[in-house]
Parts: sequence; C-alpha cells; structure tokens
Amino acid sequence: MLPLDVATDESIQNCFAELSKHWDKFDGFVHAIAFAPGDQLDGDYVNAATREGYRIAHDISAYSFVAMAQAARPYLNPNAALLTLSYLGLNVQSRTTMLCVWQKPH
Repeated sequence: MLPLDVATDESIQNCFAELSKHWDKFDGFVHAIAFAPGDQLDGDYVNAATREGYRIAHDISAYSFVAMAQAARPYLNPNAALLTLSYLGLNVQSRTTMLCVWQKPH
C-alpha cells in the first residue's frame, strides 16, 4: 500500500514515482475517490453548501482523477485504461448526499 493524498500534486507525483519502482509500466488505474467536508452534508443542500466546501469536494472527487492521469502518463502502457466510478446519487439520493451528487461524472 502506498500513501496518497490526492489534494496535493506532490503526493500524487510521489505515489506514481514509488509505484514505478515496482512496475516500469502499468495498464491503468481505477479512481474511486469521493469526498466532501462533513458540514457540506448536513441538512438542506442550498443552506449547507459553501464555496470552499464545494471547491474541496470538486478538487478531491473530480479533479484528482485528472491530476492522477497526468502523473501516471509516463508510466502507462500503450492502450492503458483509466477508469473512474460514477455516483448514483442522481438516481438514489438523500438529503445528506446532495453535494456529492454533483462531484462525480455521470
């Protein structure tokens, strides 16, 4: 297991550099990461959402996929696949998951 904090580019770069010590190249990765600060999940979506909370949720849940793809690129085999998991929140939602609904690709 390798440490990875997807909120920092340095951690992402370090993770893939460490992974490359075990495999010269690899076939891809699965991004199954979602996060929103707890206060963003409390109660009514419109009242709970803040600009900073929304930014953090997007950064961790969506942008981190792009940042990981950029860091992984030198180590990917031709025809490698990158997979991100979508979130079913638009179909099955609760009051406490509304912010996360908008973070993941659908």
